[in-house]
Amino acid sequence: EAAKAPKPVHWDVYMTGYAHHGRSTYTQNQISKMNEQTLGAGLGRTLRDKRGNDESLYVIGMRDSHERAQWMAGYAYQLIFPVKRTEIEVGVGVTGLLIRRHDWQDGRPFPAILPMASIGKRNAQLIATYVPPLSRNGKSKGDILLLALKMAL
Repeated sequence: EAAKAPKPVHWDVYMTGYAHHGRSTYTQNQISKMNEQTLGAGLGRTLRDKRGNDESLYVIGMRDSHERAQWMAGYAYQLIFPVKRTEIEVGVGVTGLLIRRHDWQDGRPFPAILPMASIGKRNAQLIATYVPPLSRNGKSKGDILLLALKMAL
């Protein structure tokens, strides 16, 4: 039997797993020391609004690039575009979140606004978000592409 589409409001589980560090913004030495297997999980709640777009609240914990705990809690809004004659949807949007990392802001949560995109079916999507190159106290930080799975419960 085919999986039923989630209700307009449903719970989600998130599974993180990969962070690609920009090869042009990090040195090879830095990349060799980075963890790109950013395993973690989270829980969220998504509303499919009257226009067919998604609003989500989520909390995620994962291993960061230095094998340390990273916590995130946020809100995401995505415009959803169905692919004609398929069950596939493509989403583009933005997420506003609080992030807690050991190496930023002395371990205190800090806000971020990041672009995001997704592809998949309504009940399971591959989500990507992009962290642009940043600079902190004169120390350069490269860009990162984060990937996660989001599945409706």
